[in-house]
Amino acid sequence: MEVIGKEGRRLRTIVGIAGAVYLLWWFTVEVTLPGSFNPLPGRLLVVGADAALFVASFWSPPVARRLSGLFTAWVCLLVAHYTYLLLGNHGDSAWWVGAFVTFAATSMCLQSPREVALFSVFSLICVIYAAAVEGQLAHTIYVPGLATILLLANITKRSQVAAQDATRQAARARTELAAIVESSADAIMATSLNGVVRTWNRGAESLFGYTADEAIGRPLSFLLPPDRHGEEPALLAGLAKGEPAPAFEVPRRRKDGRDMDVSIAISPVRDPQGGLAGASVVARDISDRKRAEAEAHLARDAAEAANRDLEAFNYSVAHDLRAPLRAIDGFSSALLEDHGGELGAAARLHIDRVRNAAQHMARLIDGLLALGRLTRADLHRTPIDLSDLARATFERLRETQPDRVVEFVVRDGLAKRGNRALLGAALENLLGNAWKFTRDRPDARIEFGASEQDGETVYFVRDNGAGFDMAYASKLFGVFQRLHKSSEFEGTGIGLATVQRIVQRHGGRVWGEGTVGEGACFGFTLGDVPHA
Repeated sequence: MEVIGKEGRRLRTIVGIAGAVYLLWWFTVEVTLPGSFNPLPGRLLVVGADAALFVASFWSPPVARRLSGLFTAWVCLLVAHYTYLLLGNHGDSAWWVGAFVTFAATSMCLQSPREVALFSVFSLICVIYAAAVEGQLAHTIYVPGLATILLLANITKRSQVAAQDATRQAARARTELAAIVESSADAIMATSLNGVVRTWNRGAESLFGYTADEAIGRPLSFLLPPDRHGEEPALLAGLAKGEPAPAFEVPRRRKDGRDMDVSIAISPVRDPQGGLAGASVVARDISDRKRAEAEAHLARDAAEAANRDLEAFNYSVAHDLRAPLRAIDGFSSALLEDHGGELGAAARLHIDRVRNAAQHMARLIDGLLALGRLTRADLHRTPIDLSDLARATFERLRETQPDRVVEFVVRDGLAKRGNRALLGAALENLLGNAWKFTRDRPDARIEFGASEQDGETVYFVRDNGAGFDMAYASKLFGVFQRLHKSSEFEGTGIGLATVQRIVQRHGGRVWGEGTVGEGACFGFTLGDVPHA
C-alpha cells in the first residue's frame, strides 16, 4: 500500500541506487585492488541492509514514514564499514581517496541539513579514529581534506534546502494568488500591451456572461458599447506607457446585449526584469449603487420640493390666519373701548378671553413658523463663547423683571463651534423656562455649566423652580406639549421642541430631569465638532 508522496518515492529511488552503486564499487575493488582487505561478511551486511530497507519501504508503512532517518542510519553503517576497511588496509592512500569520494557522494543523498550534520560528525569521528590508529593523524592531509568536504556538504545542503523552501513558498504563493483571483467576485483579467485578453476569471464570466474560452484572445474592446469605442485609443496609450489608471466608472456591454455600470481599475504588470509585460484589469458591477444614487437623488429632489411647498403653505396659512386673528383682537378691543360701559362684567370677561385666545394663537403661529425656519437655516459654525452667550441672555431676562432677585451662576470658559443664532435661541428657551418656573421662589437659583461624561462634554441648565413629574418626561420635547397649566405658567409648548431641533442639528441630544417642587435640570450635547 502506497503511504508516501512524491518526496518519499524520490528517496526510495535514492535508496535503491545507493545499494546498486555499492555493488558496483564492490566489483570495482575486486578488479582494481585484488588481494586488498575486503571481507565478504561486511559487504553482505551493507548490501543486505540496503536491500531490506528498499523492499520494506513498499509494504511497511512505518518504514516508509521513517525512510529518511533509516537511510541516514544505513549511510552511517556504510561509513563504519569503510572505516573498518581503511584500518584493515593500514591507511593505504587508495582507500583514503575512496573515502573522499564515498563520503562526499553519500552526503549529497541525505535529505535534510540535520541528517547531513549527523552524518558529518559520525564520519569525522570514524576517520579521526582510523588516522589515529594508523599513526597518520599528525602528518596527513586526509583528515583536514575530508573535514573540508563534509563542511562543504553541509553548506551545500543548507543552501539546497533554502532554495527548495523558497521555490515551494513561491509556488504556494502563486497557487494561492491564482485561487484568490479565480474565486474573486470581481472580474479580474490580464491583457497584453495591445489590449488582448490573456486571462479571464470566473468573476469575469459571471459579470460579462462570456466564458474564458470565448474571451481569451479577443481585444478587451469587445466589451465596449458601440458609442464608447472612442475610449480604446486612450486606454491603449496609457497601457503602453505603463501608467496605472485610477478607478473610473463606465458602462460596459454584457454578452446578452445589456449595458451595465462598472468601476474599472487598470494597473501595469511587469516581468522579473522590470519590463512592461501587460496590464491587469479589475472590474466591479456598480449597477446597484448607481440605482441607489439615482433613487436617493430623486428622493432628495422630492424632499426639497416638498419643503418648498410646505414653506409656501406655512406662509400662506400664517398670513391667512393672522388676518382674522388681528380682526378678532382688534374688534374685540374696539368693542370694549366703545361699548364697555354698556356691557356687564361677565360680558367684558368673555371679550377678554376672546382677545387672550386670539393673541395666544398668534404666538403659536409665530412659534411654528420659527420652528420651521430652524429646519431650513444653514448651519454655519463659528467659535462661540457659550458662557458669554448665557450671561447676555440672563441680562435680557433681568431687564424684563428688574425687581426679581435671582442667583445666576455661569461656569467660565465654555466654548464650542456652532451656529450662534441657533444656540442663542436654545439658551434663550432653556434659561427663559428656568426664569419663568422659579418666579415663585424667593431664593431662586439658575445655573449654566458643563461636565465630562464618558469622554463627552454635557452642558446643562439647572434651576430650583417648580420642576415636573418624571412620569411625563416623554412629553417634554413634543410640539404643543405642556406639563403645567396655562393659568400657572404662560407658554406655547414650542420652546423645548425648538431646543431639541437646534441640538439635533448640531449632532447632539437633549434630555430633562426634574422633581416636582424642587426644580429641573436640562442637559444637552453638541456633537463632536471641536471647540474653539
